[in-house]
Order: sequence, then structure tokens, then C-alpha cells
Amino acid sequence: MALRPCRECGQLVSTDAKTCLYCGKRHPTRSWAAIGCFMLMVLAAPTIIAKFFGGGHSTIPTPSSAYAPPSSVSTVALKSQVKQKLRLDFAFFERSSVTMVNFRIANQSDRAVKDLTIICTYFGPSRTKIDSKTRTIYGVVPARSTKRISAFNMGSVHSQARTGYCTIEDFELAANPPSSPAVLASGR
Repeated sequence: MALRPCRECGQLVSTDAKTCLYCGKRHPTRSWAAIGCFMLMVLAAPTIIAKFFGGGHSTIPTPSSAYAPPSSVSTVALKSQVKQKLRLDFAFFERSSVTMVNFRIANQSDRAVKDLTIICTYFGPSRTKIDSKTRTIYGVVPARSTKRISAFNMGSVHSQARTGYCTIEDFELAANPPSSPAVLASGR
């Protein structure tokens, strides 16, 4: 049995006491900080033990190895090939202080694409980059076809923007629609 000061009134009280004899404080010498440190050590012990005695190998799979589909390497290569055959033409105009863009997307590949992420970068009179907007065009651009999007809202752009350009940053591969019987019959 040791004596410690009460957390409430500061009088010396036994560490075994349930309440302080002077002020009535419950558990007058219990330190919640000590309990918190003890709990932290209990929770952190498995991680520390695994780090020092686990042989340096992580037992937790990394996202790239655990969650990537087996064909992810071929998908990346395929997307790279398709991206080389995508063309983006654009024309800016302003409507009520909002920048609008007319897009023409030409897909010259054999694969349909969808959900194209477009980045438009804007420059001031001194040709300094002053703004950039990223938007996604949700829709499918079939293989070997062209899609036009009129008056696409890019949002408010810096007032000093004078020129700009847009690029296709990313997209998803879409399933090619099956050929219709009429097309097959006509030989097209």
C-alpha cells in the first residue's frame, strides 16, 4: 500500500482506496494516462513483434498484387495502344462567365471507349499556366467512329485565361457492341 496525492484535492491517499477520504473522488489515485499507455502497448505489440520477428516479409498483400485482375498488364498495354488512336478536337467559348467547350472525339481504334477523363489547361497572356480543369465525359465512343459533344461545361476559369488546350487523360475500355445482322448481310 503506497500513498499518492488525490487527483482532485491533492491530499495523500492510499493507492488501494476506492474513494478519497477528504473529497469523495472515486479512484482518487488512478492515472488514466497510465491505463491508456498500457492499452496502446497491448494493441501495438502484434505489429511490433511482426516487424522485428517476421523476417521482413509483409503478410498483408499489396493492392497491386492482391486486387489487380490477372489481365491488368495486358489491359494497360491495350489502353496504351487505344490511346494512340484517339483524337480530340476542341473549341472554347464563353457563356455567362463559364467556359464551354465543343469536343470532337475520333476513335480510330478497334475498341470502344467510355468515360473519358479530359484535362483542359489554360494560359494567361504571358503564356504562363494559370488554370486547369478536369472533367469526365460519361458516354461511349464506339470503335472506328466519331462522337461530338456540344457546349460541355468546364466551369469557371481564371479571368486572365487567353489560350488553352485539352487532352484525354484517361478512359475505360468499353465492350464492343455485337455486329447487327443487317450489317453482316450487307457485307460492310
